[in-house]
Amino acid sequence: MMLHRAIECKFLLMMTVITCVYDAGKPCKNAHVALRGGVLNNKGSGMATIVRHRGVRIVALESGEQLAGVCGEGDIGILEDAQGWWVKFVGADGEVDCYGEPFPSYEQALWTAKAAAEFGV
Repeated sequence: MMLHRAIECKFLLMMTVITCVYDAGKPCKNAHVALRGGVLNNKGSGMATIVRHRGVRIVALESGEQLAGVCGEGDIGILEDAQGWWVKFVGADGEVDCYGEPFPSYEQALWTAKAAAEFGV
């Protein structure tokens, strides 16, 4: 069973990379791949994408997911709405703080979240 999952994860990862490389030079939004519950999870698959950076969980929520239902203390959440991509920080007791303005793309929000993780947010 473990070998089967490992092969499946490797296949999905390779397909994601191939798709991104040959997509007519457009930036790939599915290149950020993470593991969730032992199963490969790509952005756009219907569940949050979780990336670990410097020990901090960065959670990119899918449409309709609630920050409180997916993120815990110390996590950074990335959410999209009509204005753009928001980077939100979850503190003790579910307190949420965020930057004052959204980012125009998922990639910019993710890199900002990774930069915040570098400082141990």
